[in-house]
Amino acid sequence: MIIDDVRKFREIVLNEAIQPQRPSNKKAILSIAQNLSEIKDEISQQLMQVEQLFRELKRMPECRQIVNTAESYWFAHLSINLDHEHGYAAREETMQDAIDELFELAGEEDGDGAEPFTEAQ
Repeated sequence: MIIDDVRKFREIVLNEAIQPQRPSNKKAILSIAQNLSEIKDEISQQLMQVEQLFRELKRMPECRQIVNTAESYWFAHLSINLDHEHGYAAREETMQDAIDELFELAGEEDGDGAEPFTEAQ
């Protein structure tokens, strides 16, 4: 009897695990992935502006150490965790990796075609 219950439980769990996502979930996931992608792009643009400011600061001898420290610590951490398009040797899970996984869950390769997610949806 216990073996039958375990088999039934296992069958239920396996069937639920392979069920496709509800379409409404896919739409919400896709929309959220698009929003995250837009945010990542904005952060990336801001980091490019930071690099420009660093170049200006490096021309000032009294600021070079501050810039070198920033590049080695907080700027590196931001860049490494955003995506794999950086000059650092690190290979971590990034924001872009999470976005790609969400698009995959939604059945999309990129963000074309869905409206950004809002609470009203």
